[in-house]
Amino acid sequence: MLRRLVPSAYRPVLANRVFRRLILGFAVSYLGDGMSFVAVPWLAIELAPQATAGLWVGGAVAAYTLPGVVGALVLGRRLRRVPARRLLLADNVVVQIQKFNGNPIGAQLPTIVELKVTHSEPGVRGDTASGGVTKVAVLETGLEIRVPLFIKEGEKVKVHSETREFAGRV
Repeated sequence: MLRRLVPSAYRPVLANRVFRRLILGFAVSYLGDGMSFVAVPWLAIELAPQATAGLWVGGAVAAYTLPGVVGALVLGRRLRRVPARRLLLADNVVVQIQKFNGNPIGAQLPTIVELKVTHSEPGVRGDTASGGVTKVAVLETGLEIRVPLFIKEGEKVKVHSETREFAGRV
């Protein structure tokens, strides 16, 4: 039964006992996070006087979500300062780690990295007359590059890891 549910590519990873425990821990953690979205307003309803229960629920939800919102706003500015080299790291990118005496000292990215376009304005036909045959596209890692007008959101593109320029469509 489990063999049909788990793709063959994941079976060697799930054969590792420590990794299975890690996955189980993540699942329990996500379950707890989901339950807290229900538990906090429920507790506010139980503790609040009947006439002001809505106000208490609103206050409890705001107090629960406000740290995350403030953190995103504050950390968002800092994350924009991340070097562009790190913005080429995405899921399923094979990176060669360089070690010295068993300690990692560097990482070698592949020459071409395939990334998904998450945001791109539609190309306007009149743009080609002015010589602007490219537009800005935001990739899944947050990297912004110039791509040809025919590239749309959701497409995968190839990016040179050294120059961070468009290298083609996948």
